[in-house]
Amino acid sequence: MPLDQGLAAAARGIDRENPSPWSLAALADELRRPHVDALGVVRGGGLAGFVLWSRVADEGELRRIAVAAAHRRRGVGQALLTVALERMELAGARRCFLEVRAGNEAAIGLYRRAGFRRAGIRRAYYRRPVEDALVFVKEITGSEEHQGD
Repeated sequence: MPLDQGLAAAARGIDRENPSPWSLAALADELRRPHVDALGVVRGGGLAGFVLWSRVADEGELRRIAVAAAHRRRGVGQALLTVALERMELAGARRCFLEVRAGNEAAIGLYRRAGFRRAGIRRAYYRRPVEDALVFVKEITGSEEHQGD
């Protein structure tokens, strides 16, 4: 389902389970940006996870993906990632970038299984706790429709 301003508070609740959660204002600001899109997965009457991504020119960026602790390891993150990549490609993105905490092995595994490869490192990028960010990239173009863009 599309994630809108009304679901920002529910998304914030999920995001608070992460080491560096975004504020409600930051999530709401992201949702207002014209180049940002978002989706959520609802299970059992509540938000189970969400994804935020952006596209500028031919590049997509996975901005945020979060799954509620009760719904992890059940395919929610994979489903969100798959749909976000499909939508980026349909919008004309040829590649997708993301950054992830170096110690977030579950997320790194998800991204590697989806075909992302490591493209760089940002030293001491995250705070609370201080941790490096690994930059990943995936070529997502595959349709002839976007070949001449």
